[in-house]
Amino acid sequence: MKLDADEYLEDDLVAELHNKLPELRPQVSGILLRYKLIFMGRWIRFGGRNSLKLVRIWRFGFGRLENRLMDEHVAIQSGDIVEFKSHFCDHNLNNFSLFIDKHNGYSVREAVEYLIQKYKLRQHRTSNQSLERSARIKRILKSEVYHRLPVLLAPFLYFFYRFFVLGGFLDGYQGVVYHSFQALWYRFLVAVRIVDWDRKIACLPPTARLAQLEELSGLHLVLHDGGEGLSSGGNATTNNQCG
Repeated sequence: MKLDADEYLEDDLVAELHNKLPELRPQVSGILLRYKLIFMGRWIRFGGRNSLKLVRIWRFGFGRLENRLMDEHVAIQSGDIVEFKSHFCDHNLNNFSLFIDKHNGYSVREAVEYLIQKYKLRQHRTSNQSLERSARIKRILKSEVYHRLPVLLAPFLYFFYRFFVLGGFLDGYQGVVYHSFQALWYRFLVAVRIVDWDRKIACLPPTARLAQLEELSGLHLVLHDGGEGLSSGGNATTNNQCG
């Protein structure tokens, strides 16, 4: 099971695990759990948050966490995936400043991940086909729709979709804060970093781009991949012609 420090299982999920785990067929390799976000004391039920389902439990030896800086999923190598009905909660009890700091850090990682994929600086060792259906659809929509929009316009369109089309405004004051920061401010911050760093690495030799990204972001990109699939050769110093 994958469970973060600010996540916990609700009592009905604990009961469901006790009842259903012993009866699973041998062909079942992964279990989808329903995601519940508690933000500023309120369950965020709209804006697409309440429909999230994630593989968080898998049979030993049949699942592997993807090699990504952001948005990594548990990829099931073979077998079936079943869905349980109960929720696990994402309930961060820290203050709002930490929420901002955390997403600021996420924006660095997501911008780097975008540029790594754009310039093919790393080969991912898992295929989207290893993911369960909703994760595959989400990733396809992100790469084939969101990332094809103008970079600085996309966050505003995404926020409109989340807040108005998917009803994020129905989550009350907490929903206004959450969706405004997570769907607009955060996505715009990612976009700004992408534009800035893309301009600085675009004219570098392919072998120097990853090293420059590492310097700009402060992330240890080679270590992240364990040395596989990354090539950071060349001079890591800034090229003045790249701005």
